Amino acid sequence: MKNSSAVTQLFGRDLLAMTESVRDRWIQRAVYHWRDAGFPYPRLSNEEIVREFRLLRIARACQILKNNESQTATTGLRLANFFHPQMWDVRSQQHRLSPIDFFNDDSCLRKALSRAPRFWPNRRCWNAQCVRSLFRIYSSGRVANFRPLVARAIVDRFSGPGNVVLDFCAGFGGRLLGTLTLKRHYVGVDPCSLQTRGLRNMIESLKNVAIGTAEIHENSAEEFLEIMPAKSVDLVFSSPPYYDTEIYSEELTQSVRRYRTYHEWLESFLQITFQHAHRILRPNRFFVVNVADNRRFQLQADALRIARPLFGTPKIVRMMMRSRPLQQLNKHQQFRWEPLFIFRKSLG
Repeated sequence: MKNSSAVTQLFGRDLLAMTESVRDRWIQRAVYHWRDAGFPYPRLSNEEIVREFRLLRIARACQILKNNESQTATTGLRLANFFHPQMWDVRSQQHRLSPIDFFNDDSCLRKALSRAPRFWPNRRCWNAQCVRSLFRIYSSGRVANFRPLVARAIVDRFSGPGNVVLDFCAGFGGRLLGTLTLKRHYVGVDPCSLQTRGLRNMIESLKNVAIGTAEIHENSAEEFLEIMPAKSVDLVFSSPPYYDTEIYSEELTQSVRRYRTYHEWLESFLQITFQHAHRILRPNRFFVVNVADNRRFQLQADALRIARPLFGTPKIVRMMMRSRPLQQLNKHQQFRWEPLFIFRKSLG
């Protein structure tokens, strides 16, 4: 279509300066463009994969953790997400539709594109990156990956060269990617077949440039950790699923499928996993876990209630992230944060 590719070059401010009728015609062109192009999954060549990894490897991780706060850092995030296109098919508990479902609906596509100029007046608001962000917003959030540079800073601070790092909910690979930039051995566990496939693809793609090594196990955390030897791990670092906040897959191995209620999940998954984490962790080593409350469950308080008898009182690091564009516009809230609980196993 004439001018179809031009839509990705328009700045939000240029669209906002147009008359309503002219802007509507451009919105329709944008609809035609993205309906023809399909969903803009991140795409990286082999050379770009290597370049992105090297940027993460040379980034100054020592500057990320300061004054009990992690700085906002997205270095490596695009690379980690690249290996997991299924992220866009995951729906949150309060929605029956995923970002891809919203994109495939013509009415939703038009509404989302019409909002983009207001969200990003100083950016090319209909380019691939912004369109991906639009449908993360429209669906009340795509599942988020752990920031690889923050992961690198955590692993660097709380473990040493040659150490074993266990991630009992490996997810979308942010912690794996950060660990591969260091001389560590990463052991990742996840019950979702699509996640483990993406993690293994990441390891294979980076095998010639990675500093660390890794192994991935497709299994449930509570089952895999049970068979691990005691005092065999130097750092346990993970972020468990928030029960049914996000539905990663329909596989019966998913904890939301295995446990009928949140309280059953707390007792049979989170508590069992934390107990095993304590058993397999070497004395005087660290257990780092990221959990956050949601609208229905007080996950932070429940995680602390389970972990404190095992590990004692944690240090809390605020992991800073940029707010969604709508929050930035309406509430002038540029940042949000989630806690990282830093526990240390006693010498006894």
